[in-house]
Amino acid sequence: MPRGIFLAPTPHERSMRCARKIVTGSIAPAVLIGAVMLAGCGGSDEIQAMTEVKKPFGAGDPKKADAELEQAVRKKLDTDEQLKAAQLIVRADVTRNQITLAGAVPSAALQIKAVELAKGAHAGVIVIDKLIVKPGAANAPAQRRAPL
Repeated sequence: MPRGIFLAPTPHERSMRCARKIVTGSIAPAVLIGAVMLAGCGGSDEIQAMTEVKKPFGAGDPKKADAELEQAVRKKLDTDEQLKAAQLIVRADVTRNQITLAGAVPSAALQIKAVELAKGAHAGVIVIDKLIVKPGAANAPAQRRAPL
């Protein structure tokens, strides 16, 4: 097409321009206001859950982050009464992204459950399993050993 020749927009192009003006001019703000109003319909627990942001373990002081990860694992393990009674030793190292579990559990099934629960405490964490299966281990308190 030679330079300098101007073609008038087709009817389709004109309607598309009009549609863009409507969407960016009046409909989009109305949709945004509607979304905000719908968000206000939820309870305060729902809003808190949506806005709550989990900070990654390891942000800041490594010792504090280790303690936070250990606490998260302990919280997961305490959901099972037998694991809670076993009083397992939990050591975390966020610099290596790993958790070490030690102690005695009454069954192999409980050992597997403890490892799976520990893995669920933080995404991508490596669990070092130093658990020993001893029937009746949950009845006696676990002996504390030197740090792993």
